[in-house]
Amino acid sequence: MMVIQKNKILPTSFLIIITLLLVISCSTEGPDVDPPELPDTTEFSEFPQIDESYVTKKAAGGTYTYDGITPVYVSIYFHNEDSWDIIVGTKANYQNYRENLVEKANLIYEYGAKLNWQTDYVVMEAMNEYESEIDQSTTNNKAILQYFSEDLGFSIDPHTHKYNMADIAKLISDQGVQASTVVGGVRAFECKKEGELEGEFSVKDWYEALYLESDGKIYGDNYDVSWEPTILSDPGMGGHWYDDFSSGIWRAGNSELFYQHSEGNDLVYIGQGYPHDRSNLGNHQSSGAYVYAEKGEYIKELVQMIQTGQVPSGKMYTASIHVRDQEALLDSDGSVTDTVAGLTEILSELEQYHSDGSIVYVTFQEAEEVWENDYNSEPNILPLSQFSIYEDVINQAITSCDLEMRNN
Repeated sequence: MMVIQKNKILPTSFLIIITLLLVISCSTEGPDVDPPELPDTTEFSEFPQIDESYVTKKAAGGTYTYDGITPVYVSIYFHNEDSWDIIVGTKANYQNYRENLVEKANLIYEYGAKLNWQTDYVVMEAMNEYESEIDQSTTNNKAILQYFSEDLGFSIDPHTHKYNMADIAKLISDQGVQASTVVGGVRAFECKKEGELEGEFSVKDWYEALYLESDGKIYGDNYDVSWEPTILSDPGMGGHWYDDFSSGIWRAGNSELFYQHSEGNDLVYIGQGYPHDRSNLGNHQSSGAYVYAEKGEYIKELVQMIQTGQVPSGKMYTASIHVRDQEALLDSDGSVTDTVAGLTEILSELEQYHSDGSIVYVTFQEAEEVWENDYNSEPNILPLSQFSIYEDVINQAITSCDLEMRNN
């Protein structure tokens, strides 16, 4: 049996896979949500204790002078999850997963972009079991992570919601490569609790969530190892209702001090901007949260803001693209998203900006180096409130939090 979907013919085996994808994606399950039609908002203080001294906002009553060179530094990151036994739990399934992963990695490389591949425990266990038995001719006769690191210049980062990042770093090293020092995501934000008066959302103790000790290291649970992270990427909220969507870079504090830059803070946070894009994620997160950008729109808007003088030149602006580490995504509205085609669409849309230098592709580590060498480590936060999608995103998140509070 063949089914035509979006002008593509999908084999039955392909559809069997995609019907499982909602269950095993990274976000918390929830109801379907279309773009909410809610009253306009005014000003929101999303999170408490933001140091306004390094917050960038649009020019009021005028414009800044564009210096002709300030770019946006764009990173791409993939995630896989701890629930993926069904995707990689046999040699045949692992091989199918690997083929799609190599295809996307090569696509990113061909566009001159960079990748932070962020991996959970389950995929690394499968890789360590099956990789040596797989035909490696498509990866220059190397193990896939060696190919990523040595041939493509990509980064391999630990990512998890329930396992230990030091243990994952150890499993990465078993593949003959060094795990990076990038935290590949952490659940840092949650809906405010009753009695919390300041801000719409709360910042969790994300050091505790990472098992980060006072010496700046994470110690393994299953292995006698330690891992010392230096960079934070993609801090989020369960269901991706309202992750941190700032552009910029600073040394983030723990818990309510997240937006307080301090040289004494352990990790440099590379602002991810609004990384979610319908082109490669589909219309909704698996939680039901609607995705409010497509075809690289957030990045395009940020470039326009810089080049038209709406925000000052000479500051470091960042953005990212979140890609699901899967072949296809089944949306709650019944549509199917081909992630290779979606990623191709985004990279194609952004190629003009890349070729003229308006955006520069970097890994998160390279972004930190640029910040130190070219921007004198000056902190900068450009919040989502300065972007056209802000009210839609914040309204949706507040609605979700209100529902959560009523249900509890």
